[in-house]
Amino acid sequence: MSLKAVCITFVLLLAGCANPINQVTMEDYSEKCRSAAQAKNFPIAVEACRRAWINTQIGNLGPEAESMALYNLGRVQKSALVLNDAEVSLKRSLELELPISGSASAKVGRRLAELSTVLFAQRRATEGVAYMEQLKPIAPQFEGAERKYVAGLFYIYADELRATGLPDKANGFTSFAEGLGVKRSETPGG
Repeated sequence: MSLKAVCITFVLLLAGCANPINQVTMEDYSEKCRSAAQAKNFPIAVEACRRAWINTQIGNLGPEAESMALYNLGRVQKSALVLNDAEVSLKRSLELELPISGSASAKVGRRLAELSTVLFAQRRATEGVAYMEQLKPIAPQFEGAERKYVAGLFYIYADELRATGLPDKANGFTSFAEGLGVKRSETPGG
């Protein structure tokens, strides 16, 4: 076998190994992101999550892995108050997740809730209302802390809608939150 043929074979073998290598690397960065976020070291967490996401692309790990990596990145960016970047990451994650899980899935609901939170934090609640409407049919699936978080979102959006002169819409959001069986006082920050 010629040197050229050996080199081509080696490159092809190496290319075939890229996916598992990138999978392991992505998982390693995801774990570093999680650990740094728990320690509230957000600059390190953001960078580790960003690298996890890059590895999903380089390794062609598929839209499901990319969606999860972007979701994690967006959540960490939100915590780091890098809200514009968080919005971009969460919107892209939502785009990828919709055809995978369907519009009524809890995974899509989590992305809608996080995106609504980011928009509210940017004082763009009027844009967030559309995502909150999409969240309504999914919200009853959540339990425990997630359910309280989502109910809390409906309460704060209701307050904002009331303040901007949309009392009927506000009352609808308040009623919806109450219908989840969560009192305002039971929500984070409530």
